[in-house]
Amino acid sequence: IRKAKRDNINYVLDISCLIDHSIYFCTLKEPSLANLFKVIKPHFIVLDVGENIGFVTLNLARSCYNGFVYSFEPDSRNFHCLQVNLKENNFQNIASFQIAAGMTSEKMVLTKREKTNPGANRILPAGADHQYDQEWVDVKPLDLIADQLKIPRIDLIKIDVEGFEL
Repeated sequence: IRKAKRDNINYVLDISCLIDHSIYFCTLKEPSLANLFKVIKPHFIVLDVGENIGFVTLNLARSCYNGFVYSFEPDSRNFHCLQVNLKENNFQNIASFQIAAGMTSEKMVLTKREKTNPGANRILPAGADHQYDQEWVDVKPLDLIADQLKIPRIDLIKIDVEGFEL
């Protein structure tokens, strides 16, 4: 476990995990993320679906400092790491939820295929991939979530959910 500050954002990182390792050693160089952060306006309201440990949420919150970021991460380990990283920073424009976004309100199985890459976790049909660790997670439609949270508008939705996007 290491602490690091990257672009004025503080992280607590487990460098045995892929995303944490990439953040710590400054090798997370995804052009799509750089382009995403460029289009964010200060007043945007953003949904970050499939957040992992907080890298995207924290960078979005820094960019939309007069707006708000709603972050969704169903995996219990990733959500815990997200909470730690949120506490390491003083952003007042983030709300995070341990939930998956989907078509219906239900519980589904989150399959944990790679211990060193929890970003590769994915929701699969019940009973699939029994050789991997699994966790039951809550799933709700984004429309229902937005109504319950009384989100006034949504300017951008980032979704990275390992094949569950549709």
